Order: sequence, then structure tokens, then C-alpha cells
Amino acid sequence: MKMRNNSVSTKGFTLVELIVVIVILAILATIAFLSFSSQSASARDSKRKTDLSNIASKINIGAANGSSLTSFVTTPSKKLT
Repeated sequence: MKMRNNSVSTKGFTLVELIVVIVILAILATIAFLSFSSQSASARDSKRKTDLSNIASKINIGAANGSSLTSFVTTPSKKLT
């Protein structure tokens, strides 16, 4: 008669180990996402400051050339992208 081997195979990972790894990866992904989202907000703020500086310099150049502020408002400009 053949005897069956009823021992549990130790190959592979247990469910608990897999869940722990998934939770750790989720925590790291959340940290990375929050870090990148704050960087993009900082980049948007920097672009806004640069745009406002460019607008102010254009107004100052126009004022030095004798243009009034209303000429900047009434003349059509290029579409901003």
C-alpha cells in the first residue's frame, strides 16, 4: 500500500505575507502621490508668478512708450495656452 504525504507544502507565500506586502506598497504609493501633488502645486504657483511678472513688465514698457492702460485691455491679444 502506498502512503500519502499529508504534510503541507512550504513553497510559496502565505496569505498574510501577501497582504502585508500589498499594504506596504499601498502606503508607499500614497506617500509618493502626496509628494508629487505638492510639487505640481508649487510648479503652478511658480508659473503664475512668472506670468504676472511678464504682464507687469509689458505694462511698464507700454507706459514708457506712452500707451495707456486701456490700450492693453482693448487690443486683441494672442490666445493663451
